[in-house]
Amino acid sequence: MALLENARILAGAVFYTPILTDMPDQRRRFFRGMMEHFRAVDLIFFDPNNGSEVESVPFGSRGSSKYLYWHELAEAYSARHSVLVYQHFPRRARDVFIDETAESIRSHTSDGAHIYSFRTPKVVFFLASRPEHADCFGRRAGEVASVGGNQIRVSTHWCLWHPYFPGHGSSGNSCLISESSSSASTRNVLMADT
Repeated sequence: MALLENARILAGAVFYTPILTDMPDQRRRFFRGMMEHFRAVDLIFFDPNNGSEVESVPFGSRGSSKYLYWHELAEAYSARHSVLVYQHFPRRARDVFIDETAESIRSHTSDGAHIYSFRTPKVVFFLASRPEHADCFGRRAGEVASVGGNQIRVSTHWCLWHPYFPGHGSSGNSCLISESSSSASTRNVLMADT
């Protein structure tokens, strides 16, 4: 994260890089500080070492600092931030994993979150966009889809019609993004190295 922050290639990005530990009290302080630090931004990018929580590593246990827990994602989203999460692929069917994770994100967010997945050959990113950010992130996701080629497959995971996502895919309620649109901006992007 320090390399990215020092390179200054993400104009307007704000970073939060204190060390996150496995200790529950320290972790809660970390997240309180992070939420205060990021209070004026639209998007928080979480970069956990492994991704979202797993049953085998409960909150506060050894190695838990490598995961983002659902209640933490929900807290950031409910504080009016859209949330982007880095996720390694586990050793299981990727399409099923993406659909299940998107549904878990939906179940831990509210207010009609628009869920996107950005699938690469090795990892996937999940975006839970708040409704008030939907037009901006919809256009951005369309742009990623138009330049991603075979390297980035962008999907939506909600059933509502959206002007940037015509048509529906064959997997559950996903729609493959096939259009690019004009660019838009948000106030800032925040990055938390969890």
